[in-house]
This record gives sequence, structure tokens and C-alpha cells, in this order.
Amino acid sequence: MKKIVTFLVLIFTFAQTFACDYEEMSFLWWYFKSDLIFTGNIIKVFKSDSASYDVQILIDKVYKGKTKDTLQLTVHSYHEHGRIMSDCDVYMKPNEKWLIYSKKENEKYCTGGQESRSNQISNIVRYHPKDFEWLDSINVKVTDFYWNWNEYDIAPKPNHINSIIQENFNTTTVDTILINGTWAFVLCNIDLNGLLTKANLFYYPKDFEHETTSLIYEKIQYLNPEVECLTDFQKEAVRITKMINNWTPTVFCGENVKGQVLIKYFYENGKIQTEIIN
Repeated sequence: MKKIVTFLVLIFTFAQTFACDYEEMSFLWWYFKSDLIFTGNIIKVFKSDSASYDVQILIDKVYKGKTKDTLQLTVHSYHEHGRIMSDCDVYMKPNEKWLIYSKKENEKYCTGGQESRSNQISNIVRYHPKDFEWLDSINVKVTDFYWNWNEYDIAPKPNHINSIIQENFNTTTVDTILINGTWAFVLCNIDLNGLLTKANLFYYPKDFEHETTSLIYEKIQYLNPEVECLTDFQKEAVRITKMINNWTPTVFCGENVKGQVLIKYFYENGKIQTEIIN
């Protein structure tokens, strides 16, 4: 019985952790994912089931999208008798003022504690202190950025990768004695038309002199600088990757965008194997 209880606790803990994963997404990700962003005062909370509830909001200021002076919003958040079920959930109350990031679903706007950056304005300074500054000044397009494996909706896919490897990979570069002689991670930049624009080893030694990332609106951008390969196997992996010119484009928010993807090369069971890290 003790083992069963422990197992259920672990499942519940995992579920909570998974539900809050959205909090790790950047402001920029939330900005593009939201159809309507605004501040407003909660006028009324409607009774509903434990998985969601509706609120009526008096709109104060709209940062993205268009809406009327009042809005009925669905909040996807677990609750029971006005109390939240976990730290990931929210329960809005009358007279509270909120900053809402919402998405339109079936002609209704939705938000939620488990799937939103929405927060009570009194908590914004603590959790997202730059949101209002960024919302007032942001002027970017979704196609301005490279979106990576934590962010995009549809990953870029390399065309004919298996045949290119089988026909061109020099297996004499495999060295099972060296630590780095049988594996390599190659970071690829793919433009919005699905063309490879850059491919470099995704490994940076401690004394590496170039910047590897930049930060904009909380979004981490991998700069993908050229790195000296440590082994012949890694050099061969980079060379082969640069031959994979045509990709199925990355999709984010319904648009073809620039994307980044990792290809893992490894030698196993006498063959060169690959894995696309998404």
C-alpha cells in the first residue's frame, strides 16, 4: 500500500510540474501565441465545473487585438469552491485587476493558470516586472526570430537525410577509443523557406571566445557560432549536415518561420545513426 501511495504522489507531482511548464516560456513566445492581451477589472465570476470557469471583465487597456468594453473570458484552471487545486492554478475574484494573455478558441477568449502568462497586476512586479514596458514598446514580427525545439509548433524536417548519410558519410572517421569519436551534435539554422543557412558543432569549451546566445524579451537565441571540431567524426557530421540543404519549414503561430534544430549523430551497431532533437 505504501508503494502505491508513493507512486500516486510521484504521478501527481509530475502532473503539477508538467502543467506549469508554460511558465518557462518567454514573454516573446506568449506575445505571439496570444490573440488578445489586455488589462481589466473582474466584474463577475460565473459558477462552472472544476476544470474551468467564466469571468466578466471590464476592459481597461488593450495591448494586442481588439475587443469591446466588456468581455466574458473562460479561465482553464482547476478549482473547488473558489479555491485553487495547485500553485499552477488561478481563481479570479471580483474587483481584482489582471493582465490577461488570451487565445481565441471557438469564438471565445480563453486563458488559465496552467496555460497562460496572465497574472493579477499586483503580482506582475514580482513575476514579470518588464511586461508593461515591453507591451508598450514591442514592434516585431514572428518571422524576425529563429524559433527552437522548445518553442515551435511544427519542427523543421530534413529531406532525404538517410540517403545522404548512407551515400556520403565516411565511416573511417569513427574512433571508438576517443570520447568524442562516435557522437556529435550539430545545430542547424533553417530559413523560413526551408533552406539550411548554417550548421555548426553544438559544443562550446570553457575557453570559447565567442558569444553563444543572446536574450531578447526573455527569449534565448542560439547564435550558432563556428566551433572547432575535436574529432574527425565530428568534422564529418558537420560536413554531411551542410549537404542537407532542403528542409520542411518550421511552423510557429500558423506561419513559416526561421527555425533551429539539433541533429545528433552517433555510431551504434555498426551503423551511423541520427536523431532529430525536438
